[in-house]
Order: sequence, then C-alpha cells, then structure tokens
Amino acid sequence: MNERSRPATGDAKAGHPTTKGKGMSDTTELQHNSQARAAYINTQFAELFAIDDDIESLRAKHITPLTQERTKVWRNLKKDTDITRKVLELHYKQYALARLAAEQEDGGDKILDDMKEVFQALHPGGQVDWVAIVRGDAGNVVDLAGDEAVA
Repeated sequence: MNERSRPATGDAKAGHPTTKGKGMSDTTELQHNSQARAAYINTQFAELFAIDDDIESLRAKHITPLTQERTKVWRNLKKDTDITRKVLELHYKQYALARLAAEQEDGGDKILDDMKEVFQALHPGGQVDWVAIVRGDAGNVVDLAGDEAVA
C-alpha cells in the first residue's frame, strides 16, 4: 500500500481499524496501520475457523449418525414395501404437513387451508390423480367429476 492506506471499516470498540463512514460515530478514528489490519483479519479468521471446527465436530457427533439412521429407515421402507422412493417421499411430505397441522394450536387450519388452496388453484374443478402424476402422464392428472381426464 502507498503512504495513505485505504480506510478500514469496522468497530473501533472491538479493537480493529475503522474510519468514519456511513453509520459510524464522529469519534471513530482513521487507521493507517496495515499491520494492525492484518492482525485483526487473522484474529477474525482464527475465530471463524474455530467456529467452523465446532460446527463440524457437532455435525460428526450428532447430525451424521441421525442422517445415517434416516437413510436406513428410508431404505428399509422402500425394500419392505416395494414402493419407489419418489412415491414414498410424496406421501411422506403430506404426512409431515398433516402432523405439523395437528400440532398447531388452531388445529393446523392455516396449513390445511393453504394445501387446499394450492390444489384448487393448480387443478380447478377437479381432483388430482396421483397415480397419473407418478406414472408421468401429465395429460391425465385431473378428473372432472366423472368427465374424461383433461390436460
């Protein structure tokens, strides 16, 4: 850097270089010492590294085993029922929403109303044919009260 280093930004109270700028107080002073900036940056990087290390440690101790257990349950469910994962996931999402709704103080009225609204908006006047969706037959997913399926 040249004689006038680029002004730093930050919080003077935290002990790192700052300059007056948007949202800063009049007491903030200009710091020209690039060594102080470098030390501050390295200190913050060390703090970030320590936090990342803690996160990874917790992930390895708690999240990874739960993820593995979840994968095992999905594999067993698929194997034992001979139903594809995509179909099971579709129904699991509905199950999870219903469970979430049941746990709400209002009985999940908002969740259930939202689900109903989405289905009505996507398929006006009809009922979704989940079998057609799973088979990928996009042209026959709505049954209009006894009429032939329409696109």
